[in-house]
Amino acid sequence: MNIIYPENYILSPYENKYELRWNIPADNGEYINMYEVKYCIVRRRENTWSETGSGCETLELKSSDQASVELSNLFADTFYKVELRAHNSIGYSTPGQIILKTARDPSTIESPLYSSRSLRTSCASAITLSSLLLVIYLSLLS
Repeated sequence: MNIIYPENYILSPYENKYELRWNIPADNGEYINMYEVKYCIVRRRENTWSETGSGCETLELKSSDQASVELSNLFADTFYKVELRAHNSIGYSTPGQIILKTARDPSTIESPLYSSRSLRTSCASAITLSSLLLVIYLSLLS
């Protein structure tokens, strides 16, 4: 299931892959002999998506009946621009394009119970409580 957010990107349910699906387009009378899928890491600056320069991947799919591909080895919590073009003897079609964001890596998501802020607060509270109990105990001994 694709979720399109108001910022006009799709959120992948996975942190390292995405299954791209499409409808087979009209071939304008010429047999589609392949599809090209290109995906690049992008960042949003001033309401514009731009490539980061860290490289793009291009897949050539030789089957004209294929209407999906898995984009793999993606980075977690990262935006990608994905372009799909059909090819036949006339040439390449105009690319269809989406912006995709991969999910966060579950191993890096901090639990509220164990976050560093919670631990610092808990330690400070424990030290304060211990000090208070020590003062009360010493005052009882006097």
